[in-house]
Amino acid sequence: MRRLSGQDDGFLMLELPEQPMQTIVLAVLRPGPGPVRVEDVQRHMAARLRELPAFRWRVVPVPLGLSHPVFVEDLVRNVALKLNAHADVTWYKVEAENHESIHNHNAYACIEKG
Repeated sequence: MRRLSGQDDGFLMLELPEQPMQTIVLAVLRPGPGPVRVEDVQRHMAARLRELPAFRWRVVPVPLGLSHPVFVEDLVRNVALKLNAHADVTWYKVEAENHESIHNHNAYACIEKG
């Protein structure tokens, strides 16, 4: 767990559902044979998450808004990665919902395999 700085918290407070404050860019520098498929990109990124710790964390508000929110590891993704390591697991559905006190929506995550 790591607490957000005041500046990070300020940017988070400015975020609206219609105007997210984060972006991501994907550049394919050496495409392989055939088209680039979303599934292939997702599989490649998932395999490299250990090298990108910022993508394994998500923001969780502090109860009653008494302090800046904190970054915590993404529980749903961590459980799914552990299940993927077992060849005998052919189906799963991992869900979590965090009740937000900062925004007017809850944070929901779901990963399903099979």
